[in-house]
Order: sequence, then structure tokens, then C-alpha cells
Amino acid sequence: MLVVLIQPRTPSAALDFRYRGEHLGLSSLVAVLKRAGHRAIQLDDALDKRDLASTLLILEALRPDLVGVTVPAQTAAGTAIRYIEAIRRALPQTPICTGGIFATVAYEEFMRRCPSIDYLLRGEGEETLPELLDALGDEQKLSQVAGLSYRRSNGGVANNPLPPLADVTKLPPVDRGSIGPLIAENRRVALYAGRGCYGECSFCSLHAFWGARCVRKRSPESVVEEMVALSDMGVSKLRFIDDIFLDSSEESKRWLNRFESLLQAEQRSFNLWMQFRAQDVDGEMLRRLGRLGLKKMLIGVESGDQKSLDAMRKHTDVAQNIEAVEKAVAAGINEVAIGFIMFHPDSTFESIGNNLAFLARMPTFRYKNLFSKASAYAGTAMYARIADEGLEIPGENWYDVCDYYFVDSRVQQLWDYSRQLRIGFAHGIWFETALDVEERFLKGSKIDYPVKTELHALGAEFRAMLSQQMLERFQSIFRCVGEGLCPEQGCFEMPPELLELIGRIQALLPIAQQQVGLPVGFSMPKETLEDILKL
Repeated sequence: MLVVLIQPRTPSAALDFRYRGEHLGLSSLVAVLKRAGHRAIQLDDALDKRDLASTLLILEALRPDLVGVTVPAQTAAGTAIRYIEAIRRALPQTPICTGGIFATVAYEEFMRRCPSIDYLLRGEGEETLPELLDALGDEQKLSQVAGLSYRRSNGGVANNPLPPLADVTKLPPVDRGSIGPLIAENRRVALYAGRGCYGECSFCSLHAFWGARCVRKRSPESVVEEMVALSDMGVSKLRFIDDIFLDSSEESKRWLNRFESLLQAEQRSFNLWMQFRAQDVDGEMLRRLGRLGLKKMLIGVESGDQKSLDAMRKHTDVAQNIEAVEKAVAAGINEVAIGFIMFHPDSTFESIGNNLAFLARMPTFRYKNLFSKASAYAGTAMYARIADEGLEIPGENWYDVCDYYFVDSRVQQLWDYSRQLRIGFAHGIWFETALDVEERFLKGSKIDYPVKTELHALGAEFRAMLSQQMLERFQSIFRCVGEGLCPEQGCFEMPPELLELIGRIQALLPIAQQQVGLPVGFSMPKETLEDILKL
């Protein structure tokens, strides 16, 4: 059979520039289908910047036996539904299925509200999708497909039990047919060493998707084989999407020993990105990973306030968070970012103050940490709490991510002022994102342009100044709210020295672009500004 799997392209132009990446879940499904003898095509509209009308023309030409449209995130649900409804109009007789984390969590709503959906795959789809193809048109066989929701001939909906978690050691290597744009744009290519997480964070919906709290690791041999295959394709920048690359268990230590031995024997050069929970960060482990190519990492610290950490069920403390960042910096990792939540339903004025003090001492602080508000995704303990206590702000659509009121009125004031601060610094925020894009293109050219050192130094100075200036202004706003005063207008305006630095970089960038033969100017249009502020 011919199956076409689609990742929709959202209307956000900023996402095209900032978070472009392949859908590894669809790539895995394509590989599984091909191994089962089916023809499978992945249409990644997000990656290929293809519009819906063009995708419909492709589908009409291919006439597939099944079309799958993923819901890659709850924020993308509206776009996925728009795709599904358009495909139904264009191909009225073609079966359509969907899946993903939000589709799994809200499967009853999807099947009830979206009559264009014939099948919904709940949980991991590597076992369910091939079985669905074997059962198409046979209601008795459909009733035996684990993880499947489907429409009965009588108009009702059946929901089969979830399948067992996939054995990741037996899955084929993911299909890499969609990564051409990533290579061309010098972006990171994703892979995973394992799936799952042992944590129970109140803001995370992954456990509702998997139905379990565990980590399943691929063999070190298969991971290194995939890295070598990608290296042969010209890929050196890799991003491990594991929620926890390694924990502190003896099993993880044995896994690292074998992984290190195999990768060192290959004598390949990699630029790696990984993420960890704070309590699992170990200095010696990071030094070893650094020698293997770890350049960037994310540590999920989430807060510098103990009551907030307890409310989020992080099972860590502020001291551990500080120590984790210090260990990463001491290990020589080039870029250490922190996952951070400044605002959440339990935020108090005191917790915001503790967070500000924590961020002020972080060597890895970025201004984005100031404006992070926990998203109450469907299926999370956080959402359940908000709904139970009547804090939910109704959205326009049933699939919208829940917004909520803060119980502490001063926290609400701070949140409102923080939005004014972002608007006041909008040009700087856009410029930072646009500069990131252009510097990536410059690095991808692999030409040693003469102004490289100066441009890089100015860019680093600008990013540091942008974050520091926004932190100081946020601290000033915090003090004003605490004293019952209105912040001065100057708090919301970019300082002259920051504008001057932007001007110096803008004068230097075209010279660098000309020296490597790139188009002069910014690839990211100013029209993306509103999208960037939302992100």
C-alpha cells in the first residue's frame, strides 16, 4: 500500500526560521512501513516550506491508500485539523488518520469533533500503523489493532486498548529522506538514544502519551551506527531529542562506557546537543561527553524557588540546580542553557523574587528565562489543577492551550508589565533571532572570512547586553510592583548603547556576507516580529 505521512506547516513565519527540524516520529513510521513492504512517503511541509495547496496537488496525483496527518503539538492542533478537512474535501474516499501526543491525550474530542478523521493512533505508532494497513476495511480486524480509535460502520467510535511500549532496540533506523533542507541550512539533525522519562513534572504531558514513567535506551551500537551514517551524509551537528540523555543510574554509566568506546573508535568529529535533569548532571560524565563532541546542553532546572520546584514535582532543590549549572560550566561545555519557568499557576511575588535572584547569578542566563510562563497542556497535572480550581481562561477553540489566572494579583501585574517590556525591546529580540540565522549561514559556508572574529565578538557582546538590560529592567519593575508604584516609561525602552551596538553589527554583517558570497541583508523579514514575540 501507499501511505503518505504529513507534518503540517503552521502559519507562524518565525517557526520556519527558528525551530525548523524534521519530525523524527514520522521518519520512524516511514522506516517501519518500508520494512513491512509498504510504500511510504513523508511530506514535511514545515521543513520544505510547502503550503497546503501544493500538498493537496501532490496527494491528488499520488492517490494514496492512507493519509496520515500528525498533530506535532497542541499549539499546532488547529493547523492539523485544517489540513485534515482540506484533504477530506480533495480526496473524499481516502482514509485519513492522525496521531501525536495531543491527539493521544484528547482522542475522544478529536473523534467527536472532527468527522473527517477515520482513524486515530494513540501512543507510539510503530506497531499500530502497520496493523491498521492490514486491517483496512475489515471491522473485525480493526477491533484487534492495539492503540487504535476508529469509526464503526454504525457511526459509533471504538477505542482499542493501548499497545505495549515499543522495543526501541528492534526498530529500524529512521528514514532520512527529509533532512536535505537541514543540511543546506547548516542546522542540527535530530536523533534519539532512548525514549521516555522517569520524572513526574506537573507541566509535562509525555506520561499521558506513553502511559508509563520509564526510559528505554537503544543499544550504543545502533546509536553510533546512525551517527556514522549521518556523518557519511555530511552531517556533523546532531541534536539528541531524548528528554534525558543519561541519568545517574549504573545502567546509564555502563551505556556511556560502551558508547564512548564505540564513538572514539570511529574517529569522527561531531557537534552534539543534549539535555539532562539537574539531579543527573555529573561533571566527569560531561567532560567525557565533551571529548565526544558535546557543545550545547540544556538543563531542566525550571525554578530558583523551592516551593515552585515542589509544586512542579521536580524532586530536586535549588542548591542542586545551581550545582548542576556550575558543573556544566566547569566541564567546559560551550553553551549551557537552562529550562526555566518564571511564571506558573502557583507563582507568588516571593517566588518571582527568588527566581530573579537565581537568574542573576546564572552564568548562562538569557532574557527568555524572564518571560517563560508554564503552558497548561492537556493531560498534565497542572491543567487538571487549573480546571478544578476555576483558574482557566477559556480559549476561542476547544484545542487551544489553556491560559489561566494568577491567584496573586501582584504576579498578574508583573506578567502584564513583562509583556510591555517585550514589546519595548521588540527590535532587539527580532535582531537577535535574525542574527542567529545569518551567523548560522556564515558558519555553514565553511569559509574563513576576515571579519569573522570581530563579528562573532560583537554578536556575543550584543546578546549578553540584551539579556542584562532586560534583567535590570525586570528587576526595577519588580521593585515598583512591590512598592505599589507604576514603573517609569524608561523601563520599557531599549537603551542607546544597545541600539548603537546593533548599528555596528548591521554595518559589519554585509561585509562578512559579501566575503563568503552570501546574499546581503537579513533572511528573516521584520514581519515575523509579532510571531517572535509570541514565541
